[in-house]
Amino acid sequence: MKTLAIVLLLTIAFNTHAQDFNLGFESWGDGLMVWFPAVNPNCTVPENAECCVNKCQLNQWGSRFGHGITRTTDAYSGDYAVVVHMWYHGALEQLSLGDCHTDSESYPPQIVSLPSKLYGISGYYKFIADSVIEGDMDAAKMATAHIKTYSINPLTGNLEQATHDSLKFEKADEYQKFEFAVSYPDSDFTPDSVSIWFESNNHNSGATGCAYAHLLYLDEIQLLYEPLSINSYPASSKFVVYPNPANDIIYLDYLSAIQVQQIQLLDLSGKTIKTFQKPGKKLDISGLCPGIYMLRIQSKDTRFYEKILIE
Repeated sequence: MKTLAIVLLLTIAFNTHAQDFNLGFESWGDGLMVWFPAVNPNCTVPENAECCVNKCQLNQWGSRFGHGITRTTDAYSGDYAVVVHMWYHGALEQLSLGDCHTDSESYPPQIVSLPSKLYGISGYYKFIADSVIEGDMDAAKMATAHIKTYSINPLTGNLEQATHDSLKFEKADEYQKFEFAVSYPDSDFTPDSVSIWFESNNHNSGATGCAYAHLLYLDEIQLLYEPLSINSYPASSKFVVYPNPANDIIYLDYLSAIQVQQIQLLDLSGKTIKTFQKPGKKLDISGLCPGIYMLRIQSKDTRFYEKILIE
């Protein structure tokens, strides 16, 4: 029943000994079509790009339309990287893990089976969003990474979504390291399959002449099969968490413009110990056992982590 459900839902199984998922974007299919649209000369074009459409195949990855996926030699390492970009007014392009034809309009992104429990992903990115055309609204430009996990419902045999985590990329003209974790409901949960995809889009951009815009460069993606180090997730300068070590109360200091939606306290295994239902700038942690915890702060746009020592 479980195997049948996965097959019916187009789940793609991989053998890690035989395939490396093309996570460095080095392997491209034959028959590349070099293709540049007639774009505004002031529009940003991917550096060293080999633009492709339809016949451009990125092995072991697929896209929603195939028009907004470009190969580039402007790589973090190796010969190639991939660029996911808006390709016409308000268009959304997605690059998803899983072999499929690049001209496929399938949605949601491909569902794949992995050999082990996935704890997150990491890699290198650049996100360049231009504003050179009149009416092009910079605020609407967005590039994101997504991970959905699924599990088999034992009663129905159907594959059902369990979690959905996303990361919003900040603008960056040079390659930057990124990583983010899967938020499992508890440390014992192991999904049956996942979806991993990247998006670049501009909702109702107001411009029609800039085909190559809102450029998300990606390279050297890693699938993380071990729990991520707490130290890898600083809350950065956007949040100040104190005191640390703490006893009964934790205070947060952040700009009022940041829309905090949820705050959770996790143990080292990633299990949720406490959820603060009405997150504010004063968190009650009284009664918790002494130890090292991870504070997870979910805002409207992204997620931050901070290591907390409770005495």
